[in-house]
Amino acid sequence: MKKKRTLLATLVLSGLMSMPALADGVMSLQGIGSEGVTAPVEGKYYVIQGHSQHSTITWLYDNGEGLTATEAAEPGEGPESMKYVWTFESSDEGYYAAKNLTTGRYIHIAGTGSGGAVEMQNAPSYFTISVGNDEDPNVVALKKNGYDQWIDMGYTGMAPETWSGGVGGSRRMYIYEAEVGFIGELE
Repeated sequence: MKKKRTLLATLVLSGLMSMPALADGVMSLQGIGSEGVTAPVEGKYYVIQGHSQHSTITWLYDNGEGLTATEAAEPGEGPESMKYVWTFESSDEGYYAAKNLTTGRYIHIAGTGSGGAVEMQNAPSYFTISVGNDEDPNVVALKKNGYDQWIDMGYTGMAPETWSGGVGGSRRMYIYEAEVGFIGELE
């Protein structure tokens, strides 16, 4: 009887080891593009880089309570950096909605005047992507439709609010395509 159990266990283990992994694994940010994107495409992954009033580089994400950012030269790589990954939806009118891949929530530019709220919500909230100037054609700013209010990352680069003034200062952002892959769960 013991030989039959050992033989059965051996057969089961060798069958499992020869099978491909049942799941793709864990999603992982593996890098970002070198050129800024001014018109994101549905079905692709992106990261959004913000700036403070003193040009500190930050990376936007949804911390579960609201839109915030991390100060860093790069967003990093690996599964822990997936919080910085966004997808974009577009409307027939050319407006965009940005959805955080980790939380599934959308950026909502709520404020209608300087110092207004920028929030996260469960439904798409569309905005305009304003493109920079000849000096930097890849810089963008996210603008509330119907108002001259853009997302401004403020003095520190991590406290979003609405502000007037166009594409400049702490309203400057870059959208980069993100390279996302899978780390296998089974080695």
